[in-house]
Amino acid sequence: MIIILIMKTKTITKKGEQMTKQQTVTVLKPYVDNTVNLKFANVADLGDEIKGYDFNPKRTDGDCYVQGIVRDKGELDKGYGCYEIKLTKRVWNGFDVTDKTEDKIFFIPMELDFMEFDTRVQKVGK
Repeated sequence: MIIILIMKTKTITKKGEQMTKQQTVTVLKPYVDNTVNLKFANVADLGDEIKGYDFNPKRTDGDCYVQGIVRDKGELDKGYGCYEIKLTKRVWNGFDVTDKTEDKIFFIPMELDFMEFDTRVQKVGK
């Protein structure tokens, strides 16, 4: 269980004159993982290699995907459940463009609202 600490400041007022005192209060709040029920949430763990498709390869002329090692997973301050991967391979329209890709960190969503298909995220290896 992960616990989040929240710091608060409290102002105290005395009758007739204002006196302020800053007080730090620690509020413990349990972390709730909202990503556990997403479609591809349990495909991989940290250290696994996954492949995430941009488009369904059955409906396009060439493959479009990123492949990499999972560095982190969850909401990750993105506002949606995703995998953070370190790129090992990137293919666009069937061509390997890994060497031409400057950014080596990618985020693969665990579920999409639009154009989702059953093999969009796959575990490739450990």
